[in-house]
Amino acid sequence: MRTIPRIVLLCLLCCAVLFPAGAATYTLEDGSTIIGDPLLSTASDAGVKIRQADGTYKDVSWGSFSQPDLKTFMQNEKLTEFIEPFIIVSAEDKARLTEVPIKEVSRLSRPDKGSVIGSLFGSGIGWVVVLLVLAANIFAGYEIALFRARNVWLVAGLAAIPFAGFVSNIVWLSLPTYIEKEPEPTPEELAHAEEMRPEFKVPLAGEIEAAQAAAEGRDLSVPKDEVFARGKFTFNKRFFETRFADFFGTVRRGEQKFQFMVIKTPKALIVADRITRVTATDLHVNAIKGASGEVGVSFGDLQEVRLTAKA
Repeated sequence: MRTIPRIVLLCLLCCAVLFPAGAATYTLEDGSTIIGDPLLSTASDAGVKIRQADGTYKDVSWGSFSQPDLKTFMQNEKLTEFIEPFIIVSAEDKARLTEVPIKEVSRLSRPDKGSVIGSLFGSGIGWVVVLLVLAANIFAGYEIALFRARNVWLVAGLAAIPFAGFVSNIVWLSLPTYIEKEPEPTPEELAHAEEMRPEFKVPLAGEIEAAQAAAEGRDLSVPKDEVFARGKFTFNKRFFETRFADFFGTVRRGEQKFQFMVIKTPKALIVADRITRVTATDLHVNAIKGASGEVGVSFGDLQEVRLTAKA
């Protein structure tokens, strides 16, 4: 009877030797299995040592373990940094890890739908807008009253009426400008004005010219000299053809029939009775003083041309 307990004790010792405490079975990637106890103190980036049941040690790399075994090792925080690069993340896990949680946000409650007028008067900003529009309409009425010569207090007062003030300004602006008619004078006022009207005679043009001639001591029968100076006039062919048209030709006619041309140049003073010809650059005259016969004068040398009745 004593042999049975001895046999049981011997079996337990054999199991303790063959299967030490903490031993586990690990499935490798190549399909083989290994039974032993991992020595966590030997864990590194390369792998970990496994003490097998026969007491020998075997180095196993992390890449040789199956994914379930690696996840089991991940439960130990000290091994996480070594094992994490060898964990294969499935598409579902990636979606779960990258999923952005959508949190429901609190939203402002929408105000009750009402009229525009109710919205304006329902807030402080609305009141400010309404008052600004009303003040602008009153000012517009004031300007319209001045422009149309109407009563300022009446037009501006009507413009202050809400809503109706806009129509009032349009109506006043459409009306014509008010012009106050002067009262017609009475017969007595007309007679008095006629008596008080001073007698005034408008002098004729001839009388004014005669008075000026008498003051200057000259005879009106003699035409007044006309002077054409450089700077005030441009001497060219067209100038002489228009201003001295009566001086062309052998026979003099017109208002300039008894007048002479006094031509002033830097070198001479020439008196001529007619123009023989005019070119684009020169004036040719028949000289009677200062020279004789046909004389040509360049337009650039002309300083003054005077039309006079005295030769």
